[in-house]
Amino acid sequence: MVKVYTKKIHVYGWLRGLFVVVLFCGFRYVGVGNEPYLKAYNDTYSASTFLALRNIQRALMNANMEEQVKVTVPLNADALNESGTPSDSVFREDITHDMLEIVGFLAENQCPFTLNIYPFLTLGDNNNKSSLPLDYAFFDPHTSPPITDGEYTYLNAFDATYDALVVALTKAGYSNMSIIVGGIGWPTDGHANATPDNAMRFNQGFLDHVLSEVGTPRRPNTPI
Repeated sequence: MVKVYTKKIHVYGWLRGLFVVVLFCGFRYVGVGNEPYLKAYNDTYSASTFLALRNIQRALMNANMEEQVKVTVPLNADALNESGTPSDSVFREDITHDMLEIVGFLAENQCPFTLNIYPFLTLGDNNNKSSLPLDYAFFDPHTSPPITDGEYTYLNAFDATYDALVVALTKAGYSNMSIIVGGIGWPTDGHANATPDNAMRFNQGFLDHVLSEVGTPRRPNTPI
């Protein structure tokens, strides 16, 4: 999809259909690709993502739809460096230039940064032991010790990941950029911890966390 929309003729053809979607479904965001900077993709989409982002934004502006629909690039947490605490977070070194270009463009057009957050992935796979306790992936009270990061205390992986992005954006000069969570959830099969009970525990905990509007340690009392 990313490669297709690097060509303007494809963008404008797609935009005609978007009119109908916006009018009848109320869509507010257009995601350019999905996690295009994953390490596993080996730079496959690095050269085309920003071009696609820019072309779609221009098409929206030409159609006077840029206020109703905002463009964004859904990214995975691996766009950040692998650090021990949120305060150490920066954008991954090999994609820093691309991230600054994208973030600057989003800020210029008042568009949000989108991050997919999957705490389940912090548990590793069947062949690796997690560096974090299982309880830390959930939102309910547990006995695992909190993670202390200076003046901030983290009781779950979601808040830590979200705030890692807040820190990276702040270091890049965009401390007030809006953040939306694109993808989140918990699997029910394929792993010892992928069970319906754990999925219910995580999903209900996340909904309660969002509805509480307590925010995160670095963005308290801010809706997620």
